[in-house]
Amino acid sequence: MALLACLLGYGEVGLWLRKQASLPNSWVKIEGNPYKRWIEDYSGDEYQTAVKIGLGKCFSSPHQKLSDWLSVLEIIEERALSDPPSPTRFSEWRAVWERCTLLEKGFWDAAMLA
Repeated sequence: MALLACLLGYGEVGLWLRKQASLPNSWVKIEGNPYKRWIEDYSGDEYQTAVKIGLGKCFSSPHQKLSDWLSVLEIIEERALSDPPSPTRFSEWRAVWERCTLLEKGFWDAAMLA
């Protein structure tokens, strides 16, 4: 649970940067960018496959986008409901998810200001 926010976040940001770089007159450039390798790695097939594996192979189509956050949250909820933890454990999972998601958001917010 603690790594899921990071796994999804990096995958989404990598895809977003690659998409932005493909737009005409975009401020995002891949060539000459010191983060070129990072963008290529996190938007690449290997990492995107790792994200899908991390979600428990829960996507029905290999072309389904990870940016559908509602589906991702529904999948996580369905997995928890299919093998329910105790109420205490579920509360712990929720707290970890919320904390990690807020930390990831703060990280990306700070990166956008730099």
